[in-house]
Amino acid sequence: MFVWYPCVMKLSQYARHAGVRSATAWRWFKAGLLTGDQTATGTIITETPAPPPVAQRVAIYARVSSAEHRENLERQTQRVIADLQAPTEA
Repeated sequence: MFVWYPCVMKLSQYARHAGVRSATAWRWFKAGLLTGDQTATGTIITETPAPPPVAQRVAIYARVSSAEHRENLERQTQRVIADLQAPTEA
């Protein structure tokens, strides 16, 4: 469960967190879907709760040259899945 806390951020930062383009966030602001203020310099500061980061998904594609090598396909697929689930070094 995610708990959203109200926060203040620039519109471009909000767009990155929401996973949308800045132009989309701008349209939402102009349509009244986002609350905030525009400073004298034109910067828009949103007072909208920040959404959680966008979940990323990965597709795995593996193939073999013929049905005779089907067991190799399963082994390759499991190896790729294991590599994706392994912790990464920082």
